[in-house]
Amino acid sequence: MAYVPIPAVVETQAGRLGDMYGRMRMHNLGFVVFTIGSHL
Repeated sequence: MAYVPIPAVVETQAGRLGDMYGRMRMHNLGFVVFTIGSHL
């Protein structure tokens, strides 16, 4: 049950950041983070 609230909180904060900075910018940031994580 501890795993259920964590994605809910992260998703709401990600949505808020998307509203503040724009969806495309957040999408590109996520892509960059994923790419760097994959290379590591």
